Amino acid sequence: MTDLQQIQQYYEQNLCDRVFQYSLTNGTVLQVIFYREALCHLLGIQHITNNRRYIGRSGYEHI
Repeated sequence: MTDLQQIQQYYEQNLCDRVFQYSLTNGTVLQVIFYREALCHLLGIQHITNNRRYIGRSGYEHI
C-alpha cells in the first residue's frame, strides 16, 4: 500500500459519510462534509498531471 492509499483509507474511514458541525460564539453553525470526489482537490494532486486523471470521483478511484 502506498502512502497515498493510506491517506485515502484514513479519509474513507474517518471523514467520509460524516457531518462535522461547529457552533460559533456568534450563533453561526458551520457544517463540514467530506466527499470522496474532493480528496484529490484537498490534497492538491489534481494538478500533478495534465490529463486531469486526478479530478473528482475518477481521481479518487485512480489512487
